[in-house]
Amino acid sequence: MSSTETETKAAFARRLGCSKAWVSQLIKKGLPLTSDGKLVPIAEALAWVQGNVSSGGTDNDAPNLNGAKIRLVLANAKRAEFALERERGTYVSRDEVRRAAQAFGRGHRDQMLNFANRFGPGIAAAAGCDAATLIGLIDARMREALLESVGISVPFQGDRDA
Repeated sequence: MSSTETETKAAFARRLGCSKAWVSQLIKKGLPLTSDGKLVPIAEALAWVQGNVSSGGTDNDAPNLNGAKIRLVLANAKRAEFALERERGTYVSRDEVRRAAQAFGRGHRDQMLNFANRFGPGIAAAAGCDAATLIGLIDARMREALLESVGISVPFQGDRDA
């Protein structure tokens, strides 16, 4: 579903895990509707709920729900907001970032490990030295450099990833 699409009260209630009657009460309190009686675009409706419903349980915006149920509805609204962001492509999960960074790191490592064999003969020819000796030296130093980088911390890693 596109984030610009509208939903019926029943569909929005299912998304939030609450009753259709509670959504009707929110509409009476100001949750905007389109001219055809559907809720405004989902992202806008979710933002309205998050901004106008108190999680304290004593708010008059939701008299038929207790505090725990209101907190659950707000949490469901936040989850729905994240789902819309993933759909738009503006949110990427931590696991996706981790996999992409690991794939990049492996690719870079492999490229550096092959550097001496790929470029050593040309460098040796330009320098006028023995290719085998130069390739061996470059390879050894490249491996040392890669081993040094093993200790570099990754910004998105937490203690649980160590």
